[in-house]
Amino acid sequence: MNDVLIVGAGLGGLSAALHLASSGRKVTVLEKNPAVGGKMNWFEKNGFRFDTGPTVLILPYVLRELFHMLGETLEDHLQLIPVDPLCRYFFSDGSRLDVSSDLKKTTEQLSRFSPDDTGNFIRFLERGKEIHRAAAESFLFSQFGGWNFENVFGNLKSLFYFQKRDSFRILHQAVSATFKDPRLIRLFDRFAAFNGSSPYKTPATFAMIPYAEYAMGGWYVRGGLYSVAECLAKLAVRKGIEIRTSAVCEEILVDNGRVAGVRLADGSRLPASCVVVNADALEAYERLLPDCREKRRMMRRVEPRALSSSAFVMLLGVDKSYGHLAHYNIFFSEDGGKEAGDVFERGIPPQDPTIYLSLSSRTDPSMAPAAGSNMFVMANVPAINKSYDWNANKTVYRELILNRLKAAGLEDLENHIRVERVSTPVDFEEKYRAFRGALYGQASHGPWFSFQRPANHSHDIKGLYFAGGSTHPGGGIPFVLLSGKITAGLLMKREPH
Repeated sequence: MNDVLIVGAGLGGLSAALHLASSGRKVTVLEKNPAVGGKMNWFEKNGFRFDTGPTVLILPYVLRELFHMLGETLEDHLQLIPVDPLCRYFFSDGSRLDVSSDLKKTTEQLSRFSPDDTGNFIRFLERGKEIHRAAAESFLFSQFGGWNFENVFGNLKSLFYFQKRDSFRILHQAVSATFKDPRLIRLFDRFAAFNGSSPYKTPATFAMIPYAEYAMGGWYVRGGLYSVAECLAKLAVRKGIEIRTSAVCEEILVDNGRVAGVRLADGSRLPASCVVVNADALEAYERLLPDCREKRRMMRRVEPRALSSSAFVMLLGVDKSYGHLAHYNIFFSEDGGKEAGDVFERGIPPQDPTIYLSLSSRTDPSMAPAAGSNMFVMANVPAINKSYDWNANKTVYRELILNRLKAAGLEDLENHIRVERVSTPVDFEEKYRAFRGALYGQASHGPWFSFQRPANHSHDIKGLYFAGGSTHPGGGIPFVLLSGKITAGLLMKREPH
């Protein structure tokens, strides 16, 4: 019998596997796709290489600590490159702003862009630093998730830190109370998108994300961020972990209230004393688990407005270099409130979306042929619902995005596209089993979101655990890695070896 089966070889599953194997557990990882990484994956064609998931690394100390736990040095395996500017922002009035983790550079830029807000920027970062400290102690590194009687101390501890985490204000309120310039309000509102949420609904706790980015930088990994997943998989095999790709889990087996193993699509059954689900938690409850109180409770929460955003992604291999673009670029829509309302209230893709464009060939020329560009273009759109048919409208929305980019200074872009791949929420649902295509499961809306997110362990089924972006502490590379660490620690505590 396997000691631990992990369903999914995303970063959360790989992190959990490495922590468990380092403690002496026998671990097997099952991945439905041909390669590890989950949503952190890659696509290559005609000399153009793309990251298809995360494109930036923040809080690099989390990844560095994982390597340290393994007795390795990160720099022996991966080359992290600081990106400067952190991002180039293009506003609807035609203005532009570069920001940097070199605060001197950023404040100099702000003194010209919006002089009255230079001091406000520093104060906002100081507040973000306070929130990060409070959240790190009470939330990010803790074995937490869901309100339950078993974790009374953890619940009370988290409640104690609520005020320090600024949980009772929404992000837009905090940003609007700090900055005078509406362009800077748009800029700092956009950090809610890091977890697929609306700045008009998510707590001001997310002000810690800009602090993390400005204080510790935004980083690129030479060869693409998928190198992180590849590296962790190699270290896992070295640790004796078995990784089985193209192994599709169809059912988590439960016997008398305890996990008994999994059933694969080929009909085979793998017994196990513990199962860690690194698939989308909501998808797992809906498709893989038998009926239980916890399943019914989760399914009651998943009306469309409670889900995180999905994405419309275009990977464009272009035989031209655009000098006005940086590595990371954001083209803001004219009306952020309407855009958020379209995504989170009306359930329709915005007709004037904010567009994120990552151009890693700007930093790493090996990612595209000479004089070429590998463009990762993304717009936030709603999770799958009855209001919009992606199969019928995929081409229509592609044209809308290209027209937005033309208006933003890439007039001849379509004439220079040599490689193209388009992904919609339907693709994220089918390839990665993201629940209704939502990238982060439930949205982080309301002050109690941390209690409503799926916990790292099941309260009804013994031996069942969860790791990844849809569970505690949330999405994004560092938080998913922490999720794996937290889940492994919880399993080792509850399931003596």
